[in-house]
Amino acid sequence: MTEVLGESAAQTIETIRFNILKAGTNVFWANGGVRTAVNTPITLAMQRGVTTALTRQNGKKITSIVKSTADYRTEPIEAAYIALHHPDCETDIRNMTGFIPTKQYGTVTPWENETGSVEQVRYLSSTIFAPFADAGGAKGAMRSTTGTSADVYPILFLARDAYGIVPLKGKDALTPMVVNPKPASGDPLGQRGTVGWKAMTTAVILNDCWMARLEVAATA
Repeated sequence: MTEVLGESAAQTIETIRFNILKAGTNVFWANGGVRTAVNTPITLAMQRGVTTALTRQNGKKITSIVKSTADYRTEPIEAAYIALHHPDCETDIRNMTGFIPTKQYGTVTPWENETGSVEQVRYLSSTIFAPFADAGGAKGAMRSTTGTSADVYPILFLARDAYGIVPLKGKDALTPMVVNPKPASGDPLGQRGTVGWKAMTTAVILNDCWMARLEVAATA
């Protein structure tokens, strides 16, 4: 239970942080100018629109250049921004021109849940980055919760120093609480114990111009 709750704590804290960051004001839509029109997947042209906007605002890359090696089919990776996406978008990202899977990275170990890279962007996947259900246009061939309107997936592009994390207590702002079973009033046979955690944390957007939310649909 301690291990399970440890994973739950990490997911909960990451969800809180992502919900703060995805409320940023620098927004791009896959098609049209509003969320309710979105019903197409991410493309290379859309990504370039976002990265150009970040670069024009002097957004700094988060990762450095990764060089290729003499190993078979390894490729160099550009200095990159980071993009956070839901696993439903993975197929569309892999279909983008120039996609490099993590197994072809030359001299670096990929991050956990890293999908791969496309030009100046490295993509990381998690179910934490949940879609807005049925928030888009007519679904067509896109994923939809109810089968009518397309689900809209926020892909969050980050430059360096775009946001800050604020732990308000302790090194990681997380305190595990374990009470082992023991005889006590109301439990004379010591059959009950508890495991839990508590945390104090938040996040803050430092510069809206150094992060962008691209809202897309995902191919079913």
